[in-house]
Amino acid sequence: MKKVIDQQGFTLMELMAAALIGIILIGVVGSIFLTSLNLFSRSEAIQYKEGSVTNVETNLQNALSTATGIQIESNFSGIYSIGFNSSGECVEVINGVESKIDQVSQIIINFDGHTLRYELVAKENSMMSGLSGGIVVNNIVGGNISATLDNTNRQYLVIKKE
Repeated sequence: MKKVIDQQGFTLMELMAAALIGIILIGVVGSIFLTSLNLFSRSEAIQYKEGSVTNVETNLQNALSTATGIQIESNFSGIYSIGFNSSGECVEVINGVESKIDQVSQIIINFDGHTLRYELVAKENSMMSGLSGGIVVNNIVGGNISATLDNTNRQYLVIKKE
């Protein structure tokens, strides 16, 4: 009479096949995770850069709504200033608090006594586009101002409220 041997468990080949399938699945999931993480990081950086320049425009418009004077000066003062500091960095100064704006290489200002036109020029290696616009300013009586601010002349557009 033959003994019937009851086999329990898996063969070595079955275990190796299962391990191979598991390793392939882990590799695919890991690759998808790393790709999505990289995309998220890039989009977050772009969003920060675009957002900070948009914030500059909003801050400029808010300051101009109550301003009584606009000048180009070598130092920041007033309620709002934007320009280039002694280190050549573009900065925005609101009530004495300085914030670096590392995406802007140049600020072009034209004021004809009624409308302030501006252009924030992006750095070449920046992922953002430039930003330009104009603001009608009825509360300021003054002469014409035309200036290009950059890291060589280190001046500020100063908005004052008296």
